[in-house]
Amino acid sequence: TSLSLELSTYTGDIHVLNFKTSQYKGSIKSDNGDVHLKSCEFNHASVETIGGNVSVENYHRSLHVKTSSGDIRVSGDLTQGQMITNSGNTELNCSIQQELQAETSSGDILCRLSQKGGKLTLSSMSGDIEFYGPVGDEVNLNSGSGDLEGDIVVFPTGSITLISNDGDIDFS
Repeated sequence: TSLSLELSTYTGDIHVLNFKTSQYKGSIKSDNGDVHLKSCEFNHASVETIGGNVSVENYHRSLHVKTSSGDIRVSGDLTQGQMITNSGNTELNCSIQQELQAETSSGDILCRLSQKGGKLTLSSMSGDIEFYGPVGDEVNLNSGSGDLEGDIVVFPTGSITLISNDGDIDFS
């Protein structure tokens, strides 16, 4: 069995530093405060805010982040993850082993992959998407009315799909 760590606040910020154990599942919730995780390793972590920003640095393993109007910033080595925000921006600086999804309704997404691997899906209804890095698996970028841009290297095992209904596409 795995152990659980649950943290919750209404208006205060939550900071978790150097918490490393693969036996724990983390559940962190904040209505209006920001959440900061730095150098942490959970078996799986779930972070949820309404109006607060989420910053996750040097994270390892599985991560799920959901916020209504806050920004999301994540760096580390993810086995899998899902990042969802309605009106905030998302910045990802990481590697993926299995699968990563990032969605926003009206925010921008910036993704820098440090190494090839894993399936990546980035989608925004009305924001821009920037992607930089190697493509060794499947990468899907979809924007309803925003631009797609970046710099990529596609390996023989990789594929990339770029869709922008009402925006420019600029890749090198």
